[in-house]
Amino acid sequence: MAIKIDEYKRIKKDSNYNNRLSKIYAIVDPLSNNIFYIGCSKRPLHIRYMEHINGHMCQSGRDKQRTIDNMVNEGREPLIEVLYSFKDDVNAKLIEKFIINFTSLYSFRCNLKNTINTNLISE
Repeated sequence: MAIKIDEYKRIKKDSNYNNRLSKIYAIVDPLSNNIFYIGCSKRPLHIRYMEHINGHMCQSGRDKQRTIDNMVNEGREPLIEVLYSFKDDVNAKLIEKFIINFTSLYSFRCNLKNTINTNLISE
């Protein structure tokens, strides 16, 4: 399910988004419907979304932030889409890395801006 920023105001208190499950999510270009970033977070997605929009915690690279900034400057709102939810963080991080590496190899609906880590075990 892809969500626009305005919808977050309505779902902030929804337990599906505010619980402490680790969520693997994709950030999607609304114009092309292409995924350009995959992330994982335990924080509520409306907060994580705003961190991406505002450039906070930008440890994943300047390319991703440049893509988001360009979209926002052009009046487009990136969408965020939950791919999977997990009760434990270890499995979520492993699956996130697998998805990033798999989609980077096969370019499935993606032009990822993630930094690629081929070692699926280490952080």
